[in-house]
Amino acid sequence: MSKNGSNKEYLFSLYSTMLNPKRLEEALKIKFDSIALEMWHGERRVDISGTDKSGRKILIDWCLKNFDKEHYTQIRDLISIVSKEEKSLIVAGATSFRNESYIGELIEGVVSKDINIELIFLEISEKIIPTLENINRLDCLEQIEQLNNFNCFDKYFKVVRGIKNYNSNKTISSKNIDSEYHYDYKKLLLADVLKRLRADSPHINLYKYKKLDRNSFTIGAGMGEVTYNIRCDKRNRLICEVSFSNSKGREVYYRLRKRKEDIDDYMDYMLAWNDSPCKVFTYINPLSYKDRDRMLKYFCRIVRKYIYGLHKFIIEEIKNITSI
Repeated sequence: MSKNGSNKEYLFSLYSTMLNPKRLEEALKIKFDSIALEMWHGERRVDISGTDKSGRKILIDWCLKNFDKEHYTQIRDLISIVSKEEKSLIVAGATSFRNESYIGELIEGVVSKDINIELIFLEISEKIIPTLENINRLDCLEQIEQLNNFNCFDKYFKVVRGIKNYNSNKTISSKNIDSEYHYDYKKLLLADVLKRLRADSPHINLYKYKKLDRNSFTIGAGMGEVTYNIRCDKRNRLICEVSFSNSKGREVYYRLRKRKEDIDDYMDYMLAWNDSPCKVFTYINPLSYKDRDRMLKYFCRIVRKYIYGLHKFIIEEIKNITSI
């Protein structure tokens, strides 16, 4: 579970599922069918959520150190929210499991419940941690390429303990439950944008689970005061915008404003500037395009221009503020 601005767990999840899932699948003896990263279940955000080919729900939580009380509580809470109607696999991953009482209590919690569940304690080799920490320090646009450095490591997963508690209760596939949610026009449009961006743009934050209930999703810039947002408004326009919050964010915006002529030229005059609240944005009307695929390609090109073009100017001004 990532915290305090660290992305180490998320980076490890991304590599283990999107870039090279084979090692994790072999260790757990599963085959992923669907994957979502950093998805919320109740009040808990889970590093990896998904289903396997049999329809079993998969929940995986990383602790890139010794398994401690905080992560014990996380796994305990995940066990408590598992549905009786589903088969589930919960995985606790850590570099070590020194506290046997935590393991014993979690196993007892599984055995005592009338649910179809498997719990696995998965040991992660400590040799990968220095590489992960180095990648975590990089800019978000550089991280995905560097994750391939993990390919040089030998096996780094080892199952150290596990318990299965399967009964005769009738269960249904988690895939059937997930398919019951249907997108309306706006959400479907945003889902298609996100799918294409994930295929074309190696931005680290695109792969996090995106909830589209507000007809928008954030990409994130690795900076709390700057937010990249993709949304569909009341007029069904697709909008890419960057908002600048708090005093530092507003200072960045007004520094960029002074360079407006150069930035507009670099960004092909696609930016609209708004001083209150501080943001820049570009929008298109999807209904003006006869070819939906062409429209999606064009809008995603705009988003990439923001991510790789405008981002450079933003980073420069943040560094200038920091150096003062």
